[in-house]
This record gives sequence, structure tokens and C-alpha cells, in this order.
Amino acid sequence: MDAILSQQLSDNAPVMMLATFAAALFPWPGFFSSCLIASGYVYGPHLGFLLAWPAATAGACAAFGIGRRYGERLRSSGWVPPKVIDVCDAVSDGGLPTLCLIRLTPMPVALSSMALGSIPSISDSHHAIATAVGFVRLLAHVFVGHTLADAASSSAGSRVKRLATVGGAVLLCLSIGNIARLALNKAARAKRKGAASS
Repeated sequence: MDAILSQQLSDNAPVMMLATFAAALFPWPGFFSSCLIASGYVYGPHLGFLLAWPAATAGACAAFGIGRRYGERLRSSGWVPPKVIDVCDAVSDGGLPTLCLIRLTPMPVALSSMALGSIPSISDSHHAIATAVGFVRLLAHVFVGHTLADAASSSAGSRVKRLATVGGAVLLCLSIGNIARLALNKAARAKRKGAASS
């Protein structure tokens, strides 16, 4: 069994990691989540997460570097949506905890990383730490993929149980993202209110 697993890892793991890295670096709608779910489907929850998490973190940090280098061009060209730029600008002074909140929201990873990179007050190290901490949420996506694999190979009775588990994991992801989004909106409103009063 170990020989089969090591062969599967040596054959497919670099491809899965490269796909996840690219999905975090380039803004392809839906591709990032698909890579995370596929990682769980193919490798299970533990190994799938250990493959997806560093690749996603590295891809987001590379996108941050692009934003740092070409930030003004990205902002003025409209390539990064104005709403993403507004949220990132509004919370730019919040420090590491606020960056962690951004990573818990369902904002597009590549675009938010590029927008954050264009803000000089956000350090490379704070972005990398917040991304690594916030991306622990990716375990839920990987778990959904694993549960879908189990449901596909199970009997009808346990398939319903597995699909209910998938539904619960999806609700958990949505809840975490919504709580983080509400906290970020509150911080953005407070910053705008402070700027308007001064």
C-alpha cells in the first residue's frame, strides 16, 4: 500500500501543487476551489491539505509580489475590481489581525493578494503570515473533496450521510467567510467614519 501511495504522490502530487499554485496566482474564476476540492478527492483530507496549503500560500505570496511591483498599473487599468481595492484600502491599517480576516473571506485570492501588494503599508511578512494562518480554512474545501470521493464509492444509505456532511462543510465555509466579511465591513465603515470626521 505504501508503494502505491508513494507512486501516486510522485506521479500526480507536483501537478496538483502546480495547479493550486497557479490558481492562487492567476484569477481564474472557480479554479482555485476546484483545485482544493480535487486535492481532497484524490489524496484525502490530510495529505490533500498538506499538498494544497503550501502551494496556495506560495501562489498568494507570488500574487502579492506582482501587486507590489505593478500595483499602480493594476489599479489604474481596472484589472483588479474596484470593490476588492476598496476593501483592501479600507483595512490596510488594521495590521496582521485584519489581514487574517481578509484571508478568511471568500474574496478572490489572486486579486486580493495583488490589491494588498499595491498598498505600501502592508509588509511582505505580514501578508505571508496572514495568508498562511488564514488559509487553514482551506481544510474545509479539501474535506469536501474527500467526502465527495467517499460518497461516490459508498452505498446509497451512506451516500446520503456523506452528502449531508458535504453540506455541513459547505455551510461552515460560508459561515466563516460571512463572519469575516461582516468584521471587515465594520472595520472599513469605522475607517471611513474616522476619515470623514477628521
